[in-house]
Parts: sequence; structure tokens; C-alpha cells
Amino acid sequence: MEVRNDVNNDPWGLGYKIVMRKLGTLASIPDLEESMMDNIVNSLFPDHEERRDPERTFMDDPPFFTEYELKAAARSLKNNKAPGPDGVPSEQRKGHPRDAERIPSALYARHIREIAGATAKTAHSRIHRIAAQRGNAYSKRIVLLAALDIRNAFNSLQWVDVINALARRFSTPMYLMQMIRSYLSDRELLYHTRNGMKTKKISFGAAQGSVLGPDLWNASYDEIFSIEMPDNVHLVGFAYDVAAVITARNMHEAQLKLQQVVKRTMACMDDRGLKLATEKTELILLTKRQIPLEIEMQVWDSTIKTSKVMKYLGIHLDSRMSYRAQINHAVEKPSKASASLRKLMANVGGPTEGKRKLLMAVVNAVLLYGSEVLSNTLQINQKRNALQKVPRTAALRVTSAYRTVYGAAVLVISSPMPIDFLNEGEHI
Repeated sequence: MEVRNDVNNDPWGLGYKIVMRKLGTLASIPDLEESMMDNIVNSLFPDHEERRDPERTFMDDPPFFTEYELKAAARSLKNNKAPGPDGVPSEQRKGHPRDAERIPSALYARHIREIAGATAKTAHSRIHRIAAQRGNAYSKRIVLLAALDIRNAFNSLQWVDVINALARRFSTPMYLMQMIRSYLSDRELLYHTRNGMKTKKISFGAAQGSVLGPDLWNASYDEIFSIEMPDNVHLVGFAYDVAAVITARNMHEAQLKLQQVVKRTMACMDDRGLKLATEKTELILLTKRQIPLEIEMQVWDSTIKTSKVMKYLGIHLDSRMSYRAQINHAVEKPSKASASLRKLMANVGGPTEGKRKLLMAVVNAVLLYGSEVLSNTLQINQKRNALQKVPRTAALRVTSAYRTVYGAAVLVISSPMPIDFLNEGEHI
């Protein structure tokens, strides 16, 4: 009871962490021999032949930001995101860009995203458009989606390739180049062994979890999408998740094109010190034809079996592009979150209505993950109704109602935003 009542003072406090299983301890330092830890570190952060960056032109002072750049960078900040250490939310910065201390860093991120520009949404949008042209059940066209895996991708990125791509391919301003060169210099990895702390000099890789990591990777990796490919073959991707969308008349033609895609991609990656893990390639056939959907195909020197469902960039794709697997997954996860949060919300006592709505917003956030991809599919009543069961359960907890209450009535009382409106404008 005490934990439930404390939710009114701190909705994200101990009660929330307990029911959502957010409580945990720091992982203990592995008690391994020094030689074994050295092998692990060297495997994850391999040494490559270091290539020097010949162009080092420095400037005394960077140019001042213009008011147009400040406003443009402010607009690029996303809403409903946690503020930084200064506690100022993005919405306020958009209204007062002159006072936005984080704007200079946003300018760099905006510059990289404009030039290397892919997102998970645009990648799925291209796959959807290509698969939509595959024809009907009597058509001879099939679409093969091959998700390629890069071995130890982020840790193998060579910094000189990042610098060259930013300078030559994207014409990045010199003051930003100077900033990135400084960011990538004198970096070390600290790791524990049984005999104490050790260090390893790092001259490769894009730090995972960092703000700049994905942008640096995109800048260097962008050139792969300009590789000449066979007819009716398109490369799509975001960060290191690259996929080939192959359109063919039959499986034999699809197999030949797949081998050409792998061969050309491997050649491009070899020049950058990257390796393709062909044994980890995932394949799925996108077709309406009544043909076997699980068949073995050759991916360079590996034999891979096509799947009926494949997860790509967080979305579960199925062979018929019905997104049924994604909808089932989208219902399962928020249902578990709702069941967990329900423990904090008894019918008598507990949090106030406002705090209940705030906590149940977590359920909506989980439910709407990938909704921009599903927006067209949700026009079908049967599939939309499957998702609407989750908001009804959440509404029962917000209103402290019993489960026998009519669904439409409890949704009116709790006043959540309908799924249709939340998805409005997000069509791919």
C-alpha cells in the first residue's frame, strides 16, 4: 500500500521500477585470467592496419552560427524526449532557439543526417513499395529480402574512412571536420583483469550508445548504397543493418542475383576493412504465389534457409506482407507492461487519475512502436481491433473500473487518444 501511494509523489520511483523489473545491480567484474581478457578484448576490438589521415587543415576560429541555422537545428530536435542535464525540454528550445545551449551539437547531427539521411522508416518504406509491385497470386515476380550481417561492424569502422567520407563525399565544413578529428583522437579502452586494470589504444570503431556513433557510421557507410547492382536489385538500410531487395521472375534468377549482391558488397567492404558474415544472413520471400516459402539458398559459401517471418529494423515482416506477426508482437509486449503496472493501481486507493494516465502512457508508447509502418495495415478493422484490446485494459485501470464495464464507455471516461489519431499522418 505504501509503494502504491508513493506513486503520487514519484510516478517513476520505486513502485514503477519494481513492477516493471527495472531494479538491478551493476554487473560484477568477470574474474578471468589476464590472457583470456586480452583475447576477448582483441576479438571485439581488433587491430587493423592503420591508415593515416593526410588532410589536416586547421582553422583559428570557427564561424558564428547564423540565426537561420539555430532555428533549423532547433526544429530538428524531437518532441517528448527527456531533457539534458540543464533540464530544458526540446519544445522550449524550439520556442527560444537563441537560448539553446545544445543547438551547436544538434547542427552537426542535422548536417550528417541530411547527407547520409536514411532512417529505419525510410528503409521499411522502400521495402514496402518494392514488395507492393510484386504482382498478384498469378504473377511470375517474387521479391527476395536478404538481410546482410557485418562482422563486428561498429568496432571495425576505420576512422580515416569516416574523415574521407565527410570531407570528400559530403563536403562537411572545415570547423566540423576539426571537431570530429579531435573527437576521434587519443581514445583508450579500459578493462579489468584478475591482475588489475589494463588499457588498449583504440583507433577504430564507432562507439555504440554514443550520440555521434550512428551518424559517423552512416557517413562512412553511405557509399555502399552507390554500388552498381544487377537490374531490379535495391540496397536499403539504416546504420549497419543493410538489406538487398531482389525482384526476380523465379527462384533461379533470385539465386543468381543474390550471389552477385554478396560478391559486390564483400568487395566494397574489403576496401574498408569490414567483413560480411554470410552465415548470419537472413532471407525471406515476399510473394503472393503459392510456392514453398522455406527453401535453402546459397549465400556465398553458406547455405541459408528462407524464413516465413523475419525481424528487420525492429519490425516483423512476413512473406505475405500482412504484418500479422508484427501486430501479434505489438499486442503481446504492451499487454505484459499493462499487467505489470496494474499491480500499482488497485480499484480502491493508489495513485490519482492523473498519475494513472501518466503510467499508462508507457503502454501506449510500447504499443505504437513501429506504428508508422503499420498505419496502412491498421485500416483493416480486424487488425485494428486486435490492437484496441490493449487501450481498453489500460483504461480500466485509469478509471478504477471493473472488467465487465462496456469497452466504449470506459474509453470515453478515461479519454485516451484513439489509435487511429495517433497513427494519423504516419503512412509510409
